[in-house]
Amino acid sequence: MSPLNFVVTPHNGSARRLVMVLENGAEVFRDKVDVDNANARKRFFEGLGQTLQRPGQELARAFEGMLLNLADEADKAAAEQAARGNGNSPDPFEIARREIEKTPPEIVTEAERMANSPELLREVYQDICTLGVAGEAETSLTVWLVGVSRLLASPLAAVIVGPTSSGKSHVLQKVGALFPPEATIKLTQASPNSWFYLPPGSLRHRFVVLGERPQGETPEVVDANRSWRELVSEGRLVKAVATRGPDGQMTTEVVIQEGPVAFCESTTKSKLLDEDASRMLILNSDDSEEQTRLVISKLFSDASNPQSKNSEMIIAKHWAFQRLIGSHPPQVVIPFAEQLAEKFPADRPECRRIARHCVALIRASAVAHQFQRERDGEAIIADPADYYVAYRLLQRPAARLLGREVHTSFERLLEKLKAAVGDGEFSTREAADIGGMTPQWTRQALRALAEQGAIEQVSPGGGPKSATWRIIGEYHGRGVLPEPEKVFASSPFLTFR
Repeated sequence: MSPLNFVVTPHNGSARRLVMVLENGAEVFRDKVDVDNANARKRFFEGLGQTLQRPGQELARAFEGMLLNLADEADKAAAEQAARGNGNSPDPFEIARREIEKTPPEIVTEAERMANSPELLREVYQDICTLGVAGEAETSLTVWLVGVSRLLASPLAAVIVGPTSSGKSHVLQKVGALFPPEATIKLTQASPNSWFYLPPGSLRHRFVVLGERPQGETPEVVDANRSWRELVSEGRLVKAVATRGPDGQMTTEVVIQEGPVAFCESTTKSKLLDEDASRMLILNSDDSEEQTRLVISKLFSDASNPQSKNSEMIIAKHWAFQRLIGSHPPQVVIPFAEQLAEKFPADRPECRRIARHCVALIRASAVAHQFQRERDGEAIIADPADYYVAYRLLQRPAARLLGREVHTSFERLLEKLKAAVGDGEFSTREAADIGGMTPQWTRQALRALAEQGAIEQVSPGGGPKSATWRIIGEYHGRGVLPEPEKVFASSPFLTFR
């Protein structure tokens, strides 16, 4: 039986890569395969087995481990080649200093004006709207501050949750455009190994904007998300891989990819895995009729008023702004931290994660406003206004993390059901019609409202039969964070107006 040789191409951004099989130097089989997916590997070896008239399982047992090693080696070699080809330092702070020196003076002046503006966040939101976003003020500004948090030692991560066509990806795209290339990594999807074999330093203090990750509990999905969770939680990736040394012997090498990263993605899953939900700010997209009207009006307005040149100026200003605030690693001191800790909720273990989100948002706001904040040496001193920003933007995500609040579209569905059926029963299908929702989103809404005690299932569905429900109570979202006035009322800090 002739020996087989495998040729594996490096990862190029797509989940699938080209794998060729040679026998006696001649190609006998080729296919594009997601090497990191167990089912995809199984299909690959089954196809190879049909071509060679050999059992696919036998081929998998003989060559699957080698295939995985070859894929790792190909990715590593490609990353090393890319790193050698780029003579510039990957340090984002050094890049920011270098790029701001090359920026036209009038752009820098405009960025400095914005950095010193008391209406900084208002201007940021207005610029986001100019780029094409309608409404979504809190979601847009939260995503923007998540991007700013990339400069911190412990950045933020967020996910925008909403039904299909509710504008989740659009917000990410437009907000992401305000960050310069050296500050962002924009991906539609990423395999587990792709993070490890980026050029060294590529992830340090970057804002990663990712398309929708697979959600689920299958072994493949869990494995695909493991590296992402490690990167977000630990701020670095560490992996031991088997490689072939110059003498042909297999050795173990440790691959380390340093972070940290700020991270944003979108999903249509209203209920995330606990491992994901505890790490992320859960943001809502707005799918209301009012928001749809805003979007439609914006589309027609933009069609009649071309904004291309204005958009270019806005993006240039924001790139310069990000380079101004990102020229050195920031340190932020929160002088009112102990006061805030005394008022902070502590009734659930999840409150620890909310506290970390709160601290990170305060620091991100202080970094964004650093030209308007006092300093203690090199450290930026956070202002009570920074907590007010965190309070406004974190209140609903914190309540969702504790299960005290549902998606806003679920609240609207409950109100519509009350008006339509009152105390009567209704089916899942009828709820979808009443709420104007897709069947999938309706099922998620009904499950969430049932968990809140607002409705209960009367009879389960099965086959063509839809489940039936009835309303049994009220739903009231509950706040989590202490009100700013209560934190600062009896302190030397300014109170909020």
